[in-house]
Amino acid sequence: MKVNTAEKLGAEPVNPYAAPTDTSTPVGQNDQGGELATPSSRLGAQIVDNLLLGLAAAPGAILGAILGSRFQYGSSAQDAGMAVMAIALAGLTGLLFYIYQCQLIAATGQSLGKRWSHIHIALENGEPPGFWRGVVLRSWALFLLRVIPGVGYIVGLVDSLMVFSEGRRCLHDRIAGTRVLKD
Repeated sequence: MKVNTAEKLGAEPVNPYAAPTDTSTPVGQNDQGGELATPSSRLGAQIVDNLLLGLAAAPGAILGAILGSRFQYGSSAQDAGMAVMAIALAGLTGLLFYIYQCQLIAATGQSLGKRWSHIHIALENGEPPGFWRGVVLRSWALFLLRVIPGVGYIVGLVDSLMVFSEGRRCLHDRIAGTRVLKD
């Protein structure tokens, strides 16, 4: 009588005629069990974040235009002063809002748009991403790739389309080792 190797080791014998068993992770599920965010919820959160950034910069631009108009009314120097003042203050208020968003992402894995869309960024183990992975690797590293002439468009397109891949991880998620999950 021939003894199966699995039986010698005390394991269950393998039945070559048994139906296959599926051990893969269902679509929309994370390996650790969290439900992955949908592409539409990720897009919605990004749109909200961009609108909020524009709204944060608007008061600075308006105040800069008002203050700039007080200099040498009616001259070309006034126009230049108004433009510089508006751009500087819009940039400052936009930068302050961006710093706030970065702090939120590092601490909780959620920007305001993600919070309102009920999604969050998490590491593979489910922890919040922190500043290095949540901001530097996810945003700044990809930004540096996107400003390369010619290559930037391709990087941006590939990054956006990868949300439809298995696991719903964009290029910036793969670079940082993060996933975007539903709350």
